[in-house]
Amino acid sequence: MVRKFKKLHWVLLAINLIALVGFMWVFWQRRNYEFLVGGAFTLVMIGLVIKLHMKSPFSDLTLILLTVMALAHKVAGSVFINGVRIYGQYLIPGVMRFDKPLHFLGIFTVTLACYYILKPYAKKIDKEPILYILLAFVGLGIGVFWELFEYVIIRILPETGIGGYFNTMEDIIADSVGALLAVVYLNYRGKNER
Repeated sequence: MVRKFKKLHWVLLAINLIALVGFMWVFWQRRNYEFLVGGAFTLVMIGLVIKLHMKSPFSDLTLILLTVMALAHKVAGSVFINGVRIYGQYLIPGVMRFDKPLHFLGIFTVTLACYYILKPYAKKIDKEPILYILLAFVGLGIGVFWELFEYVIIRILPETGIGGYFNTMEDIIADSVGALLAVVYLNYRGKNER
């Protein structure tokens, strides 16, 4: 069943498209091919989210978080402070860079989105722990897929801001926390709706 977009949905779509065009222009001017590839990926994801939303509507919170996540990634990749991209800035000196909260937010949000995608197919297990276990693994799997994507970018492009082994492991830890907290949130919300 095709569902019409609400006003909020059109506003979020416009924000995403306008921001994407603007940031793609910035990345093109800087010859930042890493983020140009990321921008093309974002465009594909916008189309996928629209298609999935028409089948199994996402919550407004999920759509807002997807928009925040997309904008945060573009800003973190294009804004420099003292010659270092926001991605490389430390929130806690020597311990946590800015990209870790983005990994957490990204996988938290994607896990929420996966709930809405799987919900129509999982009506019989919707209130069972198996759905939440599956969602945690799906969210973490998407985080691992993203790390593989980063690895391909490192191998193809000579200059990237992507870190090494420790960065990858820290990203996977942030992804795991995001997936688990999304499942806790969904379970808590589900209990309050019953």
